[in-house]
Amino acid sequence: MRNFITLFSLLSFSWVLIAQQEYKQTIRGTIYDKDSKKPLPGANIVLLNSQPSIGTVSDDKGKFD
Repeated sequence: MRNFITLFSLLSFSWVLIAQQEYKQTIRGTIYDKDSKKPLPGANIVLLNSQPSIGTVSDDKGKFD
């Protein structure tokens, strides 16, 4: 019985650690003008439907991350 309680306690503690993890992803790319096909420096990139708002600005070569 004592082994069962110890095992249950360890599994419960492990679940708490796993549940507290935050997942993170990175979005990278280059933004181009639709007509000229040239990179767009200084373009605002915003992730839609994010709370709070998440965004960035493209560099002089149109790249963002």
